[in-house]
Formats: sequence, C-alpha cells, structure tokens
Amino acid sequence: MAIPTWASGKGLVYLPLLTQQINKAIQDEALWDGFTTLLKGAQGKRKGDIFTWTVTPYVEGDTAEIAEDELTPRTNVLPEQMSLTIGEYGHSFPWTKKFEVLAQIDIKSIYGQLLKEHAIKTIDNVVGLKFREAPLKYVPTGSYAAPTYIPETTLTTVATRNLKMVDFFNLAEELSRYRIKPRANGRWASVWDRRAIRGFKGDPLWQDVQLRLIEAGKPSGLLTGYIGTFDKFDIYQSDNDIVFPPLQGTGGDTSLPPGRGVVFGEDAVYKAVAEPVTILSDFSKDFGRDRALAWFFMGGWKSRYPTATARFFGAIEVTSAF
Repeated sequence: MAIPTWASGKGLVYLPLLTQQINKAIQDEALWDGFTTLLKGAQGKRKGDIFTWTVTPYVEGDTAEIAEDELTPRTNVLPEQMSLTIGEYGHSFPWTKKFEVLAQIDIKSIYGQLLKEHAIKTIDNVVGLKFREAPLKYVPTGSYAAPTYIPETTLTTVATRNLKMVDFFNLAEELSRYRIKPRANGRWASVWDRRAIRGFKGDPLWQDVQLRLIEAGKPSGLLTGYIGTFDKFDIYQSDNDIVFPPLQGTGGDTSLPPGRGVVFGEDAVYKAVAEPVTILSDFSKDFGRDRALAWFFMGGWKSRYPTATARFFGAIEVTSAF
C-alpha cells in the first residue's frame, strides 16, 4: 500500500492508492450512482451549503404554420432552477497498534476492503431511493392473459398481475408521452428487483433478450447488473433490499413479495460532488497507538420531478402483484 501522504491544505492524512481504488470500485459496482448526471461547480462547497443549477423548462404547445397576416407565436419561458443541500457521508473502522501486532494480519487491507464495501452499499442505497421518488407510477392490471395497466401519481391502485414483456411497450409509450428522453445510447434504462425479473422470465419473449445477449454479447459502456436489452430498454437487476424492500404480495401467490422496478431516461437524478470519496487515515491519538481508517464523501443527489414552472419528469416507478 502507498505510504500515507499529507493532503495539500487539508491537514488530513489520506491514502491515495486506496482512494483511487475505492472510487474505481464505486464506478464499477454502485449501480444506481452510475445512472446519475454529474453537475459541475459544486467543488469547494461545505456541508449545509445550498447548491443550485439551471435546467431546461418544458414548453407547452406546438407551433403550427404561421399565416401571412399572423404574428410569430411567442412563449415566455423562465429558466428553472433546482437545488440540493450538500451533505456528508462516511464511516470509520478504528483499531489499536497492539491489536495489529497480536493479530498478525494486514489490518489495513482488511479494513480497506470493508470501507470499500460500506461506501458502495451506502451510496447505492441513497441514490437508489432518489430514483424511486418518481411521481409517475405504472400499475399492471387485468390478467396475465389479457394485460392492461393504469398510470397514476400514487400507488393507490392494487396491481392484479405480474409483469410481462408487453409492459415494456406500454412503458415506452408512457415515457414518450411525458417527454422523458432516452439516455445517451438511445435507450431507456430499467432496473428491477429479482422478483420482477422472475416474472419477466416466465414470458416467452424473454428468450429474445437472452438470444440477443448471447449473439451480440454485452454492449460496451453498460453498468454492473446488466442482463439484457429488449425493445428500447436496457434491463438491469438490483438485489438491493433497501431500494426495493420486500413486501407481501397482493395477488396470485401471496407467499412471494411483489416485484418492483424503475424505468428512466437521461437526467433522472442529478449528482453534486463537493469532495469526492476519500480514504482518510487517523494516527493522531496516543502517539499513533490508536489508529483508524475512514471513507468520506461530501455532496448530494437530487431527483428530477415536476415543479411549478417546469413540468418535466425523469422516471416512472413500476410495481406488480407478485
């Protein structure tokens, strides 16, 4: 491991190699954070500071042909500002020099691995819940043989069936209707828990997903958890029970909890970074006999949802009966 280096102007000891490794691991393994839109200009902000940025508002109405005796149509558009509060995230693992000597193991390597896993889990939980703040809901209704659905802004309607592949076509219509743009690769992203995936796998059309994945391989630039592409959607599976908590089923086999998912396009959740994830080392107590490693992040995330002047959406949350 690299020798601890004094961070310039911070008065803290940090481990540059471990810091680099943990940030790479977060990029590779923190599924939800990989879907966020990184904002510029948050560097140097402190905890509690309000960070603001401007987004493009939604413009009502369409322009038709202008008659010779008509004035050019006009729409007054005010830029929409969004904001988030900078927060702190982190965790530490302390130990003593005596413990390190008696244990005869590489404490830094073990605790470094624990810090990495804790940081990934924490960030994945926080960001995933931001995606689930989507005000639009998609509830599958009807029966599995004759599927229908209800779009709403609350989950008051009870789902009556499991999800199937035809729901992707319905979701594409809803995303287009609310002008939710696809991501940079031209497709929307969809993240599902393992219960929803189990429902999709019962559909014969799921074979198309698997065959395409076998023939073409995993496309480049996709995140961990990717399991296939169907129609205009990249499909991911998340086993995070904090983002998708198990709930008792409301229909069909009630011994199984209902499946859940979120479909979204570009700019569904914004991310501001004041201080990137850093591994800090504490040797300041009792002349170095008390030691500790910690991970630390300062920043925040904000979901995109309608406001008084900007009627845009970023995502749709989906549920099912079982």
